[in-house]
Amino acid sequence: MKVFDSAGLNKSGRSAYDVDWATLRRAERAWSSMRTFRDNANRCARYARGDQWSDRVLDEFGRFVKESEIIEREGNVPLKNNRIAPMVRAILGQFASQRTEPVCLARRKNDEHLSDVMTETMKYVYQTNNLWELDRRALEMFVVSGCACFRSYYAWDYEADMSNVWVDLVNYNRLFVEGYTEDPRGKGITLIGEVHDMSMGDVLSAFSKGDPSKARRIKEVYRMRLDEEVRSGVEQWLGEEVEDLSFYRPLDSGLCRVIEVWTKESKERIRCHDTLRGRYYLAELSDWEEILAENARRKAQAEAMGVSDVRLIKAEWIIDRYWYYRYMSPYGDVLAEGETPYKHRGHPYSLKVYPFYNGVARSFVSDSIDVQRHINRLVMMQDFTQKASAKGVLLLPEDALPSSMSIDDIASEWKRHNGIIMYRAKAGAPGPSQLISNASNTGVYDMLSVQLRMFDDVSGVSGALQGQRSDDRYQSFAMYAAQSQNSSAMLSDLMESFRGLRESRDLKNMKLVMQYYDEPRYIGVVGGDGDYNLYDPSLIRDVDFTLSLTESSGTLVYRAMQQDFLMQLFSAGAIDVRTLIENSTLGYADKLLASIERNMAGGEGEKLEVRD
Repeated sequence: MKVFDSAGLNKSGRSAYDVDWATLRRAERAWSSMRTFRDNANRCARYARGDQWSDRVLDEFGRFVKESEIIEREGNVPLKNNRIAPMVRAILGQFASQRTEPVCLARRKNDEHLSDVMTETMKYVYQTNNLWELDRRALEMFVVSGCACFRSYYAWDYEADMSNVWVDLVNYNRLFVEGYTEDPRGKGITLIGEVHDMSMGDVLSAFSKGDPSKARRIKEVYRMRLDEEVRSGVEQWLGEEVEDLSFYRPLDSGLCRVIEVWTKESKERIRCHDTLRGRYYLAELSDWEEILAENARRKAQAEAMGVSDVRLIKAEWIIDRYWYYRYMSPYGDVLAEGETPYKHRGHPYSLKVYPFYNGVARSFVSDSIDVQRHINRLVMMQDFTQKASAKGVLLLPEDALPSSMSIDDIASEWKRHNGIIMYRAKAGAPGPSQLISNASNTGVYDMLSVQLRMFDDVSGVSGALQGQRSDDRYQSFAMYAAQSQNSSAMLSDLMESFRGLRESRDLKNMKLVMQYYDEPRYIGVVGGDGDYNLYDPSLIRDVDFTLSLTESSGTLVYRAMQQDFLMQLFSAGAIDVRTLIENSTLGYADKLLASIERNMAGGEGEKLEVRD
C-alpha cells in the first residue's frame, strides 16, 4: 500500500522533461500582473538611492524624457536634497538597536525541557545564515518597496560544505504571486514562485541528479555549451538591470533562466486514522482495497483471540489541497516536479506586503515622494535665483572711462584687493559703484523649512529618532526622549508587520529543522554561554512547539539588566562570588573564574569571601 504521511512525499511518474505550457503561461500572467507594483517599487527605490530626477515627462517636442534631461537642456544642474535615505537609515537603526531572536516553547508541560534545545538550534540557524544582517536588508526592501519575501529550504551548500536549513532573500523583481488579493496574511495564495538566473554548471548540479543522460538532455534544452566564461558582462551594482528584468530572458546571456513555480492543487484522497498505531496519514484512492483488507485481517485476528475491542483504520474520502512544485525552463520543459517535500505541506516562501489595504499594495516611502520632489524644486529655485542674481557687478559710467586704461584693465584692477582705477570725474555724473543683490530674501528658505518639517510629519521619522540636535537649545532631555518615543510609536505598525513576517519564516525554519535534522548533533552558538546542547531527533521529532521573537540576550540593554540583577542578588547575599561570575556577562568573566579556581586549587580557596 502506497502511503503518504503529512509531508506528502509522492513522486510523479511523469517525465522530468515534458512540456507544461499551461503552468508556464499561468506563471507569466502572475508575473505580468505585478508590473505596476514593480514599477512603483522601483521608482521608490530610485528616490531612496538619490536618483530623484528620472521620472519621465513630456518635453516641448512631445517626447517622454527624464526630468534631468530637461533641466540640463536649460543649462541648470539637477540638484537634490535626499531626505528619504536618512529616513530609511533611521528605521534600520531603530530595528538594529532592538534586536530580537526566536524562542521556542513546547505546548505540553512534559516537553518543556526540550524548549531550550530547540531555542539554541534556532539561534544556530540564525548564525549560519547571518539572519540578523539579512533581516536588516529585508527591512530595507520592506520599507522602500512595500514587499519582503524569504525562501527557506534544506540543501547541501558547496561553499559552506554542509547540509543545513538555508534562508534566501527574494528580490521582488523576480517574484510572482497569484491570489494575494484581500487577506494581508496571504491565505488566498494559489501560485507563487520566482525566476532564477543560474550558470549551466549549477543547473546540471541541481537537476541532473547524477544521471549523465539527464545532463545531456539539459544541455539540449538550453542549447548552450558548458562554459562558465560565456558571460555578457552585465554592469554590476547599478540596479537598472534588475528593474528591466524579463520573465523569459536572463539578465546575462551566459546564464540559464530557471522558473520555479509552486501551485496549490486538489486531488481525491483518503484520510486515514490508524487507531492501533495512533497515526494519521493520507492514502490514494487505489489503496482503498488494501485498507479494507487490513481491517478484515485485524477483525479476524481479534476474533481468533477472543478480543471484542478491535482497533481499525478509520478512512474518510476527502479532497486534499496540497502544494506542487515545478522547475521549468523558459521553453516549457519541466526539469523537476513533485509534491511539496516539506512536512509543513506548504511552499518555501514567507511573504508580507505592507501597507496592504483593500488589495492595494504600496510602499512606505511612496508617501514621502511628493514632499521630496517639492524640496528638490525649492533647492533648484534657490540655486537658480542665486545664479541669476547680481553678485558684485561693477557699474562704470561711460563718461568716467579713463583714456589710459581699457575695460579689461579696469575689470582686472577691480578684483585686486589693493587695486587702483583712475577716472576723470565730471560734475553731476555718478562715479563707479558695485551692485550686489540679496538673494536670501526670496522666501525660499522659509518654504524649504516648512517642507522639511512636513517631511518629518509625513514619514513619522522625526529628527529626534535620527539623533539630530534640537533647534531649541533650552529643550529638556525628557522632552527630547518623549519626541523619540513618539516617533518610535508611529513606526510600531511597520515594525510589528515585519516581525510577523520573521515569525512566519522562523516557524518554517523550525519545522525544517525537525524534519531534516535526522541524526543527533551538538548545537553550540558563538557568543552564547559556552555550553553545547544535544539535539536528539528521536526526542524532538514529535514535539509541538510554538515560536515567538523576544529581545535578544546579545543587546547591551539586556546584558546591563542581567548584570544589574546579579549584583542585586549578590548584595542581598542570595548568591556567592562564583555564581555571580559564572552568570556574568562581562567579557573577562571566564578569565576571572579560571583565576579563582587556580587559587582554590592552590589552597587559597578558604580566603574567598562569601557574603551571607
